[in-house]
Amino acid sequence: LYLEGTLRPEATFLLRALNASPDVNVRYNRIDAQRRETRPGDLAECLRPGRFDVYILGDLDAKAFDNNELNGLKQAVREGAGLIMIGGIHSFGPGGYAETPLRDVLPVIMDKFDRQTFDESVREGVHVQQRLQMRPTQAGLFHSAMELAAGREENAALWAQLPPLDGANKFRPDGLARGAVVLADAGGRLPLLVEHLYGGGRAMAFAGDSTWRWRMHGHQSAHKRFWRQIVLRLAQKDKTGNVWVRLQPRRYPKGAKVDVTAGARSSSGEPLPDARFEAHVVLPDKKTKRKLDLIPQGKQRIGSFRETQVPGDYRIVVTARHADLP
Repeated sequence: LYLEGTLRPEATFLLRALNASPDVNVRYNRIDAQRRETRPGDLAECLRPGRFDVYILGDLDAKAFDNNELNGLKQAVREGAGLIMIGGIHSFGPGGYAETPLRDVLPVIMDKFDRQTFDESVREGVHVQQRLQMRPTQAGLFHSAMELAAGREENAALWAQLPPLDGANKFRPDGLARGAVVLADAGGRLPLLVEHLYGGGRAMAFAGDSTWRWRMHGHQSAHKRFWRQIVLRLAQKDKTGNVWVRLQPRRYPKGAKVDVTAGARSSSGEPLPDARFEAHVVLPDKKTKRKLDLIPQGKQRIGSFRETQVPGDYRIVVTARHADLP
């Protein structure tokens, strides 16, 4: 769920990046925090645990929410959902979140005195209004969300080629939550991307709001990969690999035919229909295996399995080989 408060290029290009990823489904709502009628009618339900895997909050003032709704979001993260807040005039402390339940969830310490009201000019003390070159920290170079290229040197070189951000919210180096990790900064003096664990979930704070510049300067693949990896990291699916298997439903009556759909993706999320697949089914005795034939269908593979007379748990194992797979 992506909730945004401002019409801005970052939202447009972020949505394009995520919608281009076959494993990410986005619901987007724009809310005017000063007009409650712009809120979706099911907002409270959307913020409850179990509804979404990941929540993205853009330049959206805390006035858009009731405390009960943000308590629901807090609980959702505690139970395993992911949350990222993106930089903006009304994000973080300037957006009033220091006095909401999210003050405990986000990995940066916010101050109620950072508040940015709607009728004043942009406050310089809480925003950096200059070009900032985003770079991975030492921790970030080995982090799944920051891996734009394979290999440490190649990854660092690609980050160095990206255009600078137009500015950012100001996170103080001493203003991070306990246990928070800085994944990217601007020359070692200004944290830009910070992550920590909250309960069973993950929360990130991204100070920038102009990664769209990467795409406009020819780095479309890096832009797409960055945002896809952010979402997969928050969804705790960053270690699931590049091969996927889908079953609908997951439970079957005895003797039913099981239809299987599988596929493989490159590191940037593109389908690899020409990969070489092998698959088998492990029967409930956990010893017996049966070969599963997968045939091409568009950009994926399909197959079926009928030997389901024995009740129990069946395991489907799919492997794929391709030059673009690790």
